[in-house]
Amino acid sequence: MAKRVRVEACQEKVQKLLDEGEFYTAQQMYQTFTFRFVKRKDYESAVALLRIGVNALLDHNQYHSASELGSLYIKQLDAGDRALDDETANNISSIFEKFCQAGETTLQEQNKFIREAITWSRKFRSDATPQTHPGLKGTVAYKGCPRFLVLYGDALMRRGEYAAAQEVYAQGGHVDKAVGATFKFASGLPQSDLDLALCRQVLFFLSEGNLKLANAAFSTVDEALFPAYKAPLVNFCKFLLLTLEYHAGDLFASLRTRYRPSLERDPALMKQLDKIGHIFYGIKPQGDMISNLLS
Repeated sequence: MAKRVRVEACQEKVQKLLDEGEFYTAQQMYQTFTFRFVKRKDYESAVALLRIGVNALLDHNQYHSASELGSLYIKQLDAGDRALDDETANNISSIFEKFCQAGETTLQEQNKFIREAITWSRKFRSDATPQTHPGLKGTVAYKGCPRFLVLYGDALMRRGEYAAAQEVYAQGGHVDKAVGATFKFASGLPQSDLDLALCRQVLFFLSEGNLKLANAAFSTVDEALFPAYKAPLVNFCKFLLLTLEYHAGDLFASLRTRYRPSLERDPALMKQLDKIGHIFYGIKPQGDMISNLLS
């Protein structure tokens, strides 16, 4: 109760500045009050005031100042060992959506805030964490809260950044949205390159160790885009998924060799396959082996 009163008292003082249009001074005062709370180890009050401050500045279209307070907000969540509970997730999601409402004028602030939130969320794992395939030989880094990743993917989709959204949705483990991004990405490609869109999405899921969702994405996109003719990378994905299902490491290497000309149409695909080989079979990427020899 006492903490809430202190936060409300601080907000009343800042509100006068907001009403007078003194936004920079208001930002500085929010920061001053925050540092006083932090000095007393009162992270709960610091986080509460910063959340109010970010929203207040966003309501006044002060996006740069809101972004700076937003960074401090995430930093104090971390410093105070705040749990990633529903309330905190809702607050972060609401702030990000407010940034997004301003459209392209706040792209830098949108990216900064959600990326910082995702980075902070990596210290947590939950039942909502995308499931990896059993028996993996390499570790898969946790990319962050699936909810935040999907929010970021949605923002990328609204901007028309479909290729980037493919990867972010895969990291968040959301197959339906990933497939939607794949269709959008494919719509801007010539017929001869449609298989690249499919292959990218399959490999993104496999890079997360998620064979189940890779299979689901493949089936949906294959049926829609390749009902008759099977382009080279469509066949490659089909054989790759079967190879990984049955843990056939020798076939994995031979598939890469056989389909190299098609894979090299997009250099990023070979890098993804390096990750997949490490995750599923413990194969070190060629670059790592060269580094080890030189060290």
